[in-house]
Amino acid sequence: MGLVVNLCHIFCIKGKEQLTIKTIQIMSKLSKIIVTLLVIVVFIFLFAAVGEMSRQAGMHTPGILGLIVFGGMIGAMRAIWKKNKPNEDNNDSKNNESGMLQK
Repeated sequence: MGLVVNLCHIFCIKGKEQLTIKTIQIMSKLSKIIVTLLVIVVFIFLFAAVGEMSRQAGMHTPGILGLIVFGGMIGAMRAIWKKNKPNEDNNDSKNNESGMLQK
């Protein structure tokens, strides 16, 4: 717990000043990279386990379970690196959509 408090003190508080936006963005990218590396390591272990189970069953390829694990890794990476789209406030489109639902 002391390590977490020290890291928070180093990264969250610089004296009595707040972090700048650029520092927060760097920390955000760093955390995304760390989580991405963890996803890749978990994928390698799961894919190896699925491959070994299929070899013991007499198959030569991981099959559908390998594809499911691979799809899960791709989905996890897309969720990690997803960027928020800027909101376009169009009152006309909002009114048209609600009008269409009411008709």
